Amino acid sequence: MKPIQYLDLAAFRKVGFRFIYAELTANEPAPNYEDEANGMAELEKVLEFVQNDVYYPSFEEKCAYLICSISGSQYFSNGNKRLSVMTLIMFLLINHALVLEDDLPGILHEYFPKHRWEEIAGAKEQHALLLYNLAIVLGDRTKWESNDFTVIRELVASMFSVIYEIE
Repeated sequence: MKPIQYLDLAAFRKVGFRFIYAELTANEPAPNYEDEANGMAELEKVLEFVQNDVYYPSFEEKCAYLICSISGSQYFSNGNKRLSVMTLIMFLLINHALVLEDDLPGILHEYFPKHRWEEIAGAKEQHALLLYNLAIVLGDRTKWESNDFTVIRELVASMFSVIYEIE
């Protein structure tokens, strides 16, 4: 297996934020992330901390940490869930992750039965819808199966172990 590749703030400035502004703001504007110094500092901490193999030894645990930390936070005035989805997609892409599973709505329901799968007008790709729905779950603690963030992160990592594989 190849070493895991990591993101930095330069990747967000070059690709991530631009994609969010261009593609993920039809229904609600995103903040100018770079103008929010505290949020940028928190994002940088997340991007550094995910590299710690003591806390997050597997690829799935790293993926779970990234999406859970950002979706469940209020680092920025708005757009945290969109940023979490973009972060995970970028991380999956740079690591050439494969999506192994076809029934993504079923898998999400298995892990988070309180959540009802939501469709987005015009979005047909199930993987993008999975991440969108997962971000909703992570941002809404009433849909969690536990009040413990660590338990939720481990549950998401377990779900990701079924969904993703890296070469």
